[in-house]
Amino acid sequence: LRMRPMARSVMNEGDIESLVEFIGTLPPANPAPTGVGHAADGEALYAVCTACHAPDGSGLEAMSAPSLLHLSDWYIVNSVQKIRDGVRSGTPGDIGGVTMRPIVAELTDQQIADVAAYIQTLN
Repeated sequence: LRMRPMARSVMNEGDIESLVEFIGTLPPANPAPTGVGHAADGEALYAVCTACHAPDGSGLEAMSAPSLLHLSDWYIVNSVQKIRDGVRSGTPGDIGGVTMRPIVAELTDQQIADVAAYIQTLN
């Protein structure tokens, strides 16, 4: 809901491209962890993620898997929970989301937080 007013203002041809170009000039952030997960416990769980997101979290373009670096742990937790629960990435055309859902389907909220905490150590 918060993005809707901003998104509605991107209406002219070339606006999205200009916005993407501008965002690309911004320096990467390293947000402070919220402390809800345990990186030591998340390291082993992250092993399955490396096939698509790479061992260093940089992502693999060939797998349509984005970089996980410089993301807030709360954002990672929220995103993975939504994928697990079928709220996000459930459309047939979203190959990455459709692939990821069965992988995260059995993770508990704490395990997701632990993986997010481990990803924070990769920054």
